[in-house]
Amino acid sequence: LVDAGKAKIVFDKYTNNWDPDIAYTNVKNFLDAGNHVDAIISANDGMATGIASALTQANLIGKIPLSGQDADVAAVQRLVAGTQTVTVYKPINVEAYYAILAAYSLTKNLPPPTNATVNNGQTNVPSYLLNPTAVTKNNIGSTVIKDGFLTTQDVYGKH
Repeated sequence: LVDAGKAKIVFDKYTNNWDPDIAYTNVKNFLDAGNHVDAIISANDGMATGIASALTQANLIGKIPLSGQDADVAAVQRLVAGTQTVTVYKPINVEAYYAILAAYSLTKNLPPPTNATVNNGQTNVPSYLLNPTAVTKNNIGSTVIKDGFLTTQDVYGKH
């Protein structure tokens, strides 16, 4: 959408160590300066926690889309509350399988399995990329709960 001119990035700030407190400060300062934002894409749910605090203070929480990644408990609870729109989830059993396969391959001096390369600014790094799942309020049960990544108790506080 950015390349097509249909969306404009108005703020892009590096967050050292993906620290939620730094993300909070960055977004709070941006909003306090009178800037406007229509949506926020956060690289992970930890930072989204800090961003949600800044949005709450600006009376914008739940009024603009907020995304994250990792499907952590707080983020999925924000999905239920309507204060986060989506989190990106990669099934933990699939991640674990490929991590174990990579570790095993390395112990045998074999190359780990790959299906892509990712350029890190210096070289193309062999990688194994997984297909992520968008988790929203409507599919929590059929994704993170079904996979056993989170429980109903974790998300809703009940069995």
